[in-house]
Amino acid sequence: MTVQLPYSNSAIETGTGATIRVSMSQSDLLSLGFPINTTVQERRIVAELTLGDDGLPRAISLPLPLEVMKEKE
Repeated sequence: MTVQLPYSNSAIETGTGATIRVSMSQSDLLSLGFPINTTVQERRIVAELTLGDDGLPRAISLPLPLEVMKEKE
């Protein structure tokens, strides 16, 4: 599942975009509209963040199967 981020300028393209792996909290993913089960507390989910040519985020996707990691204390 991929969510396009509405606040980036997709008109800027020079062919230098990139995708990086990040960990996000379940609440952050829920606020973006991802259907995440919140029963697992204190966990972060690995997501792929697509950066545009201008370095700003364009989209977030969740590779399947979901990779869940425990919050660092």
